[in-house]
Amino acid sequence: MVANDPVVSFKGSLWYWMAAVRPVIGRGFGETIKAINGRVECGVPAAKDRAQHRIQFYTDYCKRFGVDPEPNLSC
Repeated sequence: MVANDPVVSFKGSLWYWMAAVRPVIGRGFGETIKAINGRVECGVPAAKDRAQHRIQFYTDYCKRFGVDPEPNLSC
């Protein structure tokens, strides 16, 4: 149902964001990685490059916007 109905898909995504991601905002970018992709990126040796690539994108965008990426960048 989620895969075939855009409204259900949007509602499911919003629910996940509010339940799993929003509570960790403010604890560092690493916590958001854990909340969104933790099972496939955090603590998985084969996925270390993916997590590092994501962190690099994040720090690059922080630099462009003139904001501090703050500590706790990795999961």
